[in-house]
Amino acid sequence: MPSGREKFQRYKVLIRGLRRILSLFPTPMVSVVLLPFRSLRGPVGSLARYLVWSRRLGSLGEAVALAPGIVIKSPQNMAIGDRCSIHEFCYIDAMGGIRIGDDVAIAHNCSILSTNHAWDDPEVPIKYNAVKTAPVEIGNDVWIGCGVRILAGTKINERVVIAAGAVVRGELDSGFVYGGIPARKLKPL
Repeated sequence: MPSGREKFQRYKVLIRGLRRILSLFPTPMVSVVLLPFRSLRGPVGSLARYLVWSRRLGSLGEAVALAPGIVIKSPQNMAIGDRCSIHEFCYIDAMGGIRIGDDVAIAHNCSILSTNHAWDDPEVPIKYNAVKTAPVEIGNDVWIGCGVRILAGTKINERVVIAAGAVVRGELDSGFVYGGIPARKLKPL
């Protein structure tokens, strides 16, 4: 059974052609036409989601698998490299900018936030205080376990594994496994 990457390579010319043809139409029209197919599992659903997100994201690499049920706010501020996968029920707020490198796997139920609420003004309820933004950078060859929370301003360097359930803030060095709340180095790769 060929992998998703192998299938993408086999049909790369067709996929690029579909992207070019669909670029002639307004994004809302493309989204509506592909809507019935986006929740499907398998190659048809994967292709439909890829084509829709390729129109909405700032940039989208090749051979990217985007599962049904992901939520991406401010998708125009997000860039995803080649051969990445984002699994079910992930929530991504890209208002402050998110860049994901190549060969990144994001397991189900993860959150990536590039915004944070301030609570500086005591005269205003916290939920109505200003929203602050800070970009998130995820380097190449990163594996993010299920249920991980990545907070605004985080930089994850290349070749990192983040254990399930971790809360990540700050900069993570290359070549280590991180885990915990807050995430800390557990061991070298």
